[in-house]
Amino acid sequence: MKKVNIERSFNSNFACSEYTIDFKLSTKNTRKKASMLLKLITGAVIGFVNGFWGGGGGMICVPLLIQAIHLPEKKAHATTLLIMLPLSIASLIIYIIKGNMLWLESIPIGLGFVVGGILGALLLKVISNTWLGFIFSVVIITGGIKMLL
Repeated sequence: MKKVNIERSFNSNFACSEYTIDFKLSTKNTRKKASMLLKLITGAVIGFVNGFWGGGGGMICVPLLIQAIHLPEKKAHATTLLIMLPLSIASLIIYIIKGNMLWLESIPIGLGFVVGGILGALLLKVISNTWLGFIFSVVIITGGIKMLL
C-alpha cells in the first residue's frame, strides 16, 4: 500500500515556499537493521572520540546512530544518553588517574549539568523531529565555527 503526502509551507526566513514529501510504502517497519559488526564499529568510534575529547563523542554519536544504525532521530538522542554514561565514567576514571580533574570547578558545573539534562529530556518528549534536527545542526555548526576562530 502506497501513501504519498505532500505539504507546502512558506519559509519566512528565506522568503520562499518549501515542500515536504512523505512516502509510506507499507505499514510494516521498513527501517534498515544494522549488523552487529556495524554496531560494534560505530560504538568503537564513539568511544574513541569520547575518550580523546573527554565527552565530545555525543556530537558524533547522534549522527552516527541516525546514518549508520538507522535509528529515528528521537531514539538516537535518547540512546546517546545511555551510551554516553558508561563512556563518560570510563573516561573520567582515566582523567582522574592522570591528575586532570578540577574538583572544585566540577561540582557547580555538574549540578547545572543535571538540571540542564532534565530540562533537555523533558523538551525532547515534546519537540518535533524537524526542530530537533535543526537545533542540533545549529549547535554543531556553531561549535565548529567557534573552534576554528
